Amino acid sequence: MKTIKILKVLINILYVVLIAVLVLGLVFVIASFFLNEYLPFSLRGFNRMFSVFNGALIIGPLLKTVNFILFLFSVFYLRKCIKPFIESDYYSETVIKNLKRAGNIFVFIGGATILIQFIMSFLLLSMASNIVEGLSLNSFLMFLSSSVQSLDVENIFLVVIGLFFLLFSKATANAKDLKQENDLTI
Repeated sequence: MKTIKILKVLINILYVVLIAVLVLGLVFVIASFFLNEYLPFSLRGFNRMFSVFNGALIIGPLLKTVNFILFLFSVFYLRKCIKPFIESDYYSETVIKNLKRAGNIFVFIGGATILIQFIMSFLLLSMASNIVEGLSLNSFLMFLSSSVQSLDVENIFLVVIGLFFLLFSKATANAKDLKQENDLTI
């Protein structure tokens, strides 16, 4: 029981911190676009970054934001699993459904982030080769290097954790069916 209570506290802290970061990020973006002249000098010109690259590089931060919001949803689904765990209702439909949702979201976030980093490295490389002449000689090696860098450990770990939650959801569903059969035979 102590482990579940610690897990509940940690998930609640994570959830609150993620919401605070999301709200502060939205406030910063709104302030940078609409109140640019009132910001400190070091933060001015943030909105010009998107016009310099003709909007091509806005895809990366936008998709990272979507992944952040999806991560927030997955933590929300994990939070919903805690109450049945505290009540020792491990085989409830709520637990199975929320673990499956969280697992699917984690797999999507990990896979999408790897894909985003791969595409963004390709876009940056193509933009750099247009700016710097003679870069095309080493462009294949640079593309290969940036492709390998897009496979970072954090994203692979998210995919693994997502697959674990999907497996745990399936195992819990099977255990629920076996428990129901066992209850009927008694």
